[in-house]
Amino acid sequence: MIVLTLVSIIMMPVVGIKQGFFYHEKSVENRERLVNIQQSMKTFIQINGYLPCPDTNGDGQQDRISNLRCRDDQGQLPYLDLQVKANDVYGNPILYAVNTNADNTDILEACTSASLFGHSGQVTNTWQKCDTTDKRFCKLTQCQNACDGTCKHNEVVRQQPPYLHTLTPPRGMTSALNGALRVCGHQADTCKNKTPLSKVDANVVPVVIVSFGPNGQSTWQDCDNAYPEEQLNCNGKRYFNQKPLSDHFRHQLTWLSTPEIKTLINSHW
Repeated sequence: MIVLTLVSIIMMPVVGIKQGFFYHEKSVENRERLVNIQQSMKTFIQINGYLPCPDTNGDGQQDRISNLRCRDDQGQLPYLDLQVKANDVYGNPILYAVNTNADNTDILEACTSASLFGHSGQVTNTWQKCDTTDKRFCKLTQCQNACDGTCKHNEVVRQQPPYLHTLTPPRGMTSALNGALRVCGHQADTCKNKTPLSKVDANVVPVVIVSFGPNGQSTWQDCDNAYPEEQLNCNGKRYFNQKPLSDHFRHQLTWLSTPEIKTLINSHW
């Protein structure tokens, strides 16, 4: 009995080390999968001029209402549209969260932050145009503050993607989310609209992709099954947490930014 006890004590650290290596290798493989998804999204928007909506019924394809706005702003990754693997390395679906305005009826308007999800249809954009520079603005006050001449009413009809334009908000590191998403870093105690930008890893982003890690199956069943620091990533809201991997935080995230997307397509129409 004493010998067995000693062997058990000796083996415990060895088992712990092996388990640690296993989780590390899995997390590295999972990170590579997320990077591949991110690259596939870039390719998708370069080809199609828009980003796909979430998959809300688990068939691997994006879901829209009347082929226009997104059916919901969160769901599973539309892996068939993106031509990527259906699940993370742990065999669980991947969360695909998009701009919370993507399910609004004004999704085609360039001055709407969710216009990069615009898929089809005709829209008349109503802008303000500076007569001395020909530069266009979403709001009259924006034009008046930047124009030395006169701001005039300007209408531009758009019938195909991309509906995103260079003036589409949000632009820059603003605290106004405009339906966009926010990922807070490990220094943030909480994540909300007033969280200092110095503690934010990604601000005003249109897309966040989350693998719930080895506990993904139970997390998909009920967000309360996740560890407290992970629950922000599965509660259906626009705020997300990114922390160093640990015994109490197994989620891995990636995202795309609006300025990054604007470089991939012709947004100067």
